[in-house]
Amino acid sequence: MAKHQRKFKLDILTPDGPVLSTTAVSMVAPAVDGQIGILGGHSPLLAMIGAGRLSIEDEAGQPREFFVSGGFMDVRENAVNVLPEQCLDLPKILPYEAQAELDRAQQMPKDSPESRTRRQDALAIAQAKVRVSEKRKAISE
Repeated sequence: MAKHQRKFKLDILTPDGPVLSTTAVSMVAPAVDGQIGILGGHSPLLAMIGAGRLSIEDEAGQPREFFVSGGFMDVRENAVNVLPEQCLDLPKILPYEAQAELDRAQQMPKDSPESRTRRQDALAIAQAKVRVSEKRKAISE
């Protein structure tokens, strides 16, 4: 890690409780409209989180990866609060489990506007999980 990199406080909090509290030098997060990169000293930002890979490099230069979906990210005063609805340690997501979740989402009912919306949301999350888990598997092979 270069000494000139600015650090920032990073907290990931889900409805189930805290996931991570660390000092980081960089982060890339999925927003609903694309990827957002954060470095120390980033200007204030409030963004909706999409479904995908959240990558972090801590102050020791160690990478961490999570799968997140839904929620918000708040950046201000050299601190980042990531508030996803779901946050999973990416290395623990197995491609066959992600595929099974996608199969279940495809079987969800779509007989009302509400059920169609729930199905579309579940499909989007499951498809993102399949993509990131398969990409991670391919990289590690």
